[in-house]
Amino acid sequence: MTGQFANGAIVSHYRLDELVGAGGMGEVYRATDMQTGRVVAVKIFGPAAVEARDLARFYHEAKIHRSLDHPNIVRVHELIDVHGRPGLVMEYVDGESLAARIARLGRLPPGEALEHLRDLAGALAYVHARDIVHRDVKPANVRLTSSGVLKLLDFGIAKSAYVHGLTKTGNVIGTPRYLSPEQLLGEPVTPASDVWALGVLLYEMVSGQVPFEGATVSELWKRIDSGRYAQPSQLVGASTSDEAATLAGIDAIAAACLEREPGKRLASAQAVVERANAVLGGGAARAMPTVAPTGRDPIGTPRSRTSLSGSIEAVSRSWRWLLIAAVAVWLIVWIGLWMMRDDRDVAPGERAVEHIESTADPADVFVNGRRVGQTPMDYTGRTGVMITIELRKDGYQPAHGDVQLTVHGSTTLSLEPIGKQP
Repeated sequence: MTGQFANGAIVSHYRLDELVGAGGMGEVYRATDMQTGRVVAVKIFGPAAVEARDLARFYHEAKIHRSLDHPNIVRVHELIDVHGRPGLVMEYVDGESLAARIARLGRLPPGEALEHLRDLAGALAYVHARDIVHRDVKPANVRLTSSGVLKLLDFGIAKSAYVHGLTKTGNVIGTPRYLSPEQLLGEPVTPASDVWALGVLLYEMVSGQVPFEGATVSELWKRIDSGRYAQPSQLVGASTSDEAATLAGIDAIAAACLEREPGKRLASAQAVVERANAVLGGGAARAMPTVAPTGRDPIGTPRSRTSLSGSIEAVSRSWRWLLIAAVAVWLIVWIGLWMMRDDRDVAPGERAVEHIESTADPADVFVNGRRVGQTPMDYTGRTGVMITIELRKDGYQPAHGDVQLTVHGSTTLSLEPIGKQP
């Protein structure tokens, strides 16, 4: 793939290293910030003669995207000028798109699909709360980092209460197979339109195909209007009873998202999050085995049923209490160690993601003394927990910082070369 700019070209203070994508609106390059060494993505508006409306849409995306700060939405750093054309500098996301993952695997395991659905719906709930409707939720606009973090991108056709005049009732914009019935009819969009797209994505992740397909928009509309489609569980065989239960839950979520009338769908993207969590956590709790009385003491020694001396009984009781005390101490230590792990799985409402960068990426990241990766990276923990971040890199003085985790935080530490005078 070749672009308008050669590898190594300089725009503003960014070096364009590689063209990674191109579309109707422009090209996206992996680039390096020459001031900080940070790897970023630079989206540059296309050079071809275009309508002012397209240019306005680019600035519209920049205005919406820069207002968002969520761990599952690609961050936008700044808007730059590229030889008279606008460029959008964004967080660079390694890994692959959700579309590429589905194409590579055919379909995703049901549990993984539900986790992606939950994270994506959480990102949409965040933007919906800010009076923004994405309107183009599809696998190509979702990326999965190499560490498995989902990132939503491309707000080019999003509808915002704060930016007007770019869309009109009667215009169909987006990829048809993921558009809601009201979008295909050119009617006003609401958050319910994104909920429909979530249903299509869940269906495709699990089955490898979309629920409604058509060679033309008219044919697609007829199939959607009929409301007939095979349930995901009919297309994917379950190998265990737990998997069958998960697929049944997926059937129910997809059906609730793919209601023809917007008012009959799940009420919000947050409701999708809750339904996904309910299915993910819906397995029967594993009961602790009960032990029937056996006439034995806690360490397995048969109880005396005869008249033994008081001293022997005292020793037996002492052993029991010692054992109980030892178990209690073990549990306290184990629970304490577990509580110290900030990056364990937590409930979605308590999940915090701290984006960690340095002025000399990449640098080794240590959290509470334990190495967790290299900058730039997202560290996941529990909201409210205090952590100590330390960055180390050969030739540089270590940098430290204490951070209280929030839902979406960001920390940049300055690494100074060894021997550099202040």
